[in-house]
Amino acid sequence: MSPHRHDPGGESRTRATQLAGRILLACLLLIPGLLASATDSLAHTKSSSYSRLAPTSDGADLRVRMPLLELTRFPPDHDWPGYLATHLVVRAGEELCPPTTPTRLAETAPGWAVFRWSVTCPGDEPLSIESRIFADVLSNHLHFARVRDAEQGIREQVLVAASPRWSLAPEAEESIGESLGGYFLLGVEHILSGWDHLAFVAALLLLAHSLREVATLVTSFTLAHSLTLALAVLGILRPEGAAVEILIGFSIALVAAENAWILAGQD
Repeated sequence: MSPHRHDPGGESRTRATQLAGRILLACLLLIPGLLASATDSLAHTKSSSYSRLAPTSDGADLRVRMPLLELTRFPPDHDWPGYLATHLVVRAGEELCPPTTPTRLAETAPGWAVFRWSVTCPGDEPLSIESRIFADVLSNHLHFARVRDAEQGIREQVLVAASPRWSLAPEAEESIGESLGGYFLLGVEHILSGWDHLAFVAALLLLAHSLREVATLVTSFTLAHSLTLALAVLGILRPEGAAVEILIGFSIALVAAENAWILAGQD
């Protein structure tokens, strides 16, 4: 028998072994995402809350809104007025501004809970706002604070666990949630903490055969994700959250099936 004789059976076994290895790798990449989803029902959607502060002659008026789904992180009988009064505070200098009891508004947009209260601030020291909402149950919660005053107009800030306090003094330095570089870092954190992003990109990369294809896939994913986020933020599109979550899982499964199909030698 010639040593160079073609062996169809050997090629088939080699192809099957390679396919099994690639599928096993894909499964290993997907496991962390499945575990994250099991421990957090909001695996893709970033946990967030929003506040609006309007300075008054003796303090400030506060208004906070949160998705109703966020409230399920605590027991049904959770004392939300007391919780908000101690986890979203205003200070004059270093002195705490005493709050009135937060009141939950009865008429709000569907799917939202809205609370309103006031604080009285002694003296004329510059104000600051500090949010530790959900910090006791989540380390990656984002709080979007907005301030409206007559002198500086509307200003916004993202408060995170690493930077929970925002000084409203005009000369205050920019923090991570206010500068362009800070928003970039928050975006990188969002991608790296989202196992669904990583699983989808990893499944795509299994199909790449060159650095050029890798660069094309990653760039396309980044541009597409940025476009959809921009459309949602600008209010041009208002997709249903549940539908988005289902389609995210479906897209990952679809790319995994495509990997198996192509690696099996199909067209």
